[in-house]
Amino acid sequence: MKIAVYCSSRTGLPDEYTAVAEAVGRWIGSGGHSLIYGGVNAGLMHTVAQAAHDAGARITGIVPHCF
Repeated sequence: MKIAVYCSSRTGLPDEYTAVAEAVGRWIGSGGHSLIYGGVNAGLMHTVAQAAHDAGARITGIVPHCF
């Protein structure tokens, strides 16, 4: 299944948010799913993507042209 995740790219958020983002990423990867995400290497989007990648998910980043 392809799962899209768009969330904060802000750094310095509370640890509770980071922990949930990591858990979501691990769930995506361990379930054999693919992640479609906001394509940036910052904040919770990066956390989800890294955790999903580390758990074996295929990752696709989408970045709008205006960025």
